This record gives sequence, structure tokens and C-alpha cells, in this order.
Amino acid sequence: MKIIIKNTVFVLAIFALLANRCVKDSDEQTVDEEQAYSDALYNQKKEQTVADWSKFKKTADNLVAVARNNLNTLRVKESKAKGDAQANLDAICGNTDYDLTRLQEELEARDVEFAEELLHYDGSTAIKNNVFKNKFLHEMLELNTVLEEAIDE
Repeated sequence: MKIIIKNTVFVLAIFALLANRCVKDSDEQTVDEEQAYSDALYNQKKEQTVADWSKFKKTADNLVAVARNNLNTLRVKESKAKGDAQANLDAICGNTDYDLTRLQEELEARDVEFAEELLHYDGSTAIKNNVFKNKFLHEMLELNTVLEEAIDE
């Protein structure tokens, strides 16, 4: 009888240890699954930020090209103008050329900064991009409006 009790206690102890090990394995697996999910979510957000920036960069490059074209058109108009009209167009060309160059430089600087931020990506990168996009688009709209109004005059 003592042997049966000892063997039963021994078997119960082994089952208890195995059950404890299974619980630990299950907890570790849950932690691993949570980490994998977190990593996948992080990568998805990072990829979306990259895709959004790439799309914006193409749009911005197109807007810069349109503004350059408008500026060249205005310069042709300036060369044909006389007196005060020519001086006025010259001032507009000078100011918009300066602004356009500044915006291009800011765009290129943000592009470089963005590439560096991707090495240590966090949510602030997407926020910085959105702030930059809004500012850039607003300023490009104003610049192109000035150019188009001067061309139409």
C-alpha cells in the first residue's frame, strides 16, 4: 500500500510539473504571438508611411514642375512686356523663383530626413510628414496662384 501511495504521489508530482511546464510554454507562446503581432503592426505602419510619402513626393515633384513651367511662361511674358509691366513681372518672377527654390530645397531636405528617420521609425515620422505635406501644399498652391494670375493679366 505504501508503494502504491508513493508511486501515486510521484506520478501526481510529475503531472503537476508537466502541467506547470505546459502553462509556462503557453505563456511564452502568447508573449511570442503578441510580439509577432506588434512587429507586424509596426511594419504595416512603417510601410504605409513610406507609401504615403512616396505618393506625396511624386505629387510634390509634379507641382514643382508645373510651377517651373508657369515661371518660364511668365518670364517669356516679361521679356515681351515694356516699362512698369516688365518691372512688375520681373519682381514677381524674382520672388516666385526664390520661393520655388526654397520649397524645392525644403522638400529635398525633408526627403533626406525621412530616409534617416526610417532607420528608427516611430509614429512621429508620419506626423512630421503630414505637417510638412500640409505646409508644402499650401505654399505651392499660393505660389502657383500668384504665377497663374500674373500670366493671365
